[in-house]
Amino acid sequence: MKKIQGSLYFSLTMMTWIPLIIFALTITIFSSKALKNGMEDEVEEALRNLGFSIMNTFDRVYSGDYHVNDDGYLEKGDYIIYDDFSVIDQLKEETGMDITLFYGNTRVLTTIHDMENKRIGGTYAADIVTEQVINGGNDFFSKELSIYGKLYYGYYMPLRNSDNSVAGMLFVGKEQGEVAAKVNRVVKQILLIALVALILAAMFSVYFTTSIVESIKKMMEFLRKVSTGDLTAKQDEKLLLRNDEIGEMGRLTLTVQRSLRRLIERDALTNLYNRRSGDNKLRELQKEAIESDRPFSIALGDIDFFKTFNDKYGHECGDVVLKNVAECFFRHFSSGKGYAIRWGGEEFLLVFKGLNEKEACEEAKRVLKRIRDCKISYGDYQVSVTMTFGVAEYGKDDTIEKLVKRADDRLYIGKSNGRNQVVME
Repeated sequence: MKKIQGSLYFSLTMMTWIPLIIFALTITIFSSKALKNGMEDEVEEALRNLGFSIMNTFDRVYSGDYHVNDDGYLEKGDYIIYDDFSVIDQLKEETGMDITLFYGNTRVLTTIHDMENKRIGGTYAADIVTEQVINGGNDFFSKELSIYGKLYYGYYMPLRNSDNSVAGMLFVGKEQGEVAAKVNRVVKQILLIALVALILAAMFSVYFTTSIVESIKKMMEFLRKVSTGDLTAKQDEKLLLRNDEIGEMGRLTLTVQRSLRRLIERDALTNLYNRRSGDNKLRELQKEAIESDRPFSIALGDIDFFKTFNDKYGHECGDVVLKNVAECFFRHFSSGKGYAIRWGGEEFLLVFKGLNEKEACEEAKRVLKRIRDCKISYGDYQVSVTMTFGVAEYGKDDTIEKLVKRADDRLYIGKSNGRNQVVME
């Protein structure tokens, strides 16, 4: 049983946890990718806008077209800008972005430094950038741009002269490490939230899994008791109050118990207690009487001339008679003052709880009158039935056997004295 319980607990836990873990990982991965893509889109837009601002700034500060003078220096209009880093350095300080001005595909002005902290002017742009921007006249954005060992998000846009010819390029870039750091911070927050949610979900999972397994264990224990013959076993009340399939299963186990109890304790024909279960109930009542000093009495009865019904009308008629007599007992004891037992054949034992011998005798007479008044139909026949009872009260020195023997002796007296009566002494 422990192996089954452990296996069920493990299976239910895994059925809950594995999807939760997969869900948490999926959400984290997709959220991270979506976040990264979103931030890259924002970076691209920010670099583009900054590039336009820088070009406008250069146009305001230096009017005219880009060209190289006779000394080989880059000019814009009448201004030599070859070594004027003031504008781009100020912009980098304000924006945190690196800026490079290309003439053709050659870096002229730049805020980017090499490993020796020297500006990397005089170097060349990658072929793909030259092809797209210089030759094609298009903007170009790269997410995987490597410049002297550093990864950049870089945006290139053509620098045009007044005749719309492409004189060079403007590069605006941001180191990926900064963006990656922001992404990592947010991803860590997402992971933390996912972890907290996973822990909370796991706690609920453990709680509900434990609840289900414990409920099933209670049902198994209940069924184990029933299977070993304990038909008085009690099912857990909390289990029966559940409004789910587990609660329904618990209520069904009670139905099984009642059905088994009925099969074992009840007589199949009359639905009265059979002799075996009736004897057990008498012994329980005896124990209660000893503990509480509360009286009880019995009446052992026999249907008069029962053999005649079987001989004259057949055994089916005898069964009808037994059923109708049993129905009279059920009606009389409907108030819960006692019960009837089919003691054997046409013999019945009535139990009167809390009544002394005299009170039980009066009750037995009422039962007898009810039976006399009962008209039993069988086919075209209408049959009348009488019974003879012997009444006895339980005494302190009695055993159940002695009590039944005393009632049986009085029943015999009633039979000998004409039947259809109740004998008390």
